[in-house]
Amino acid sequence: MVDNTYSIARELRQIEVFARMLSANQIIACYATTRDDEVIDVIHKTCIQYM
Repeated sequence: MVDNTYSIARELRQIEVFARMLSANQIIACYATTRDDEVIDVIHKTCIQYM
């Protein structure tokens, strides 16, 4: 379970780094097409942090 949690955390960190490189339009497109709540949450936090 710990390994899985670490893996998820690492993936979310990679998503956060990726989200920082996206333009606003790309973030909106990603936000609109994903159904993953964790991805949406990370993108949302990243948007708030960089706007």
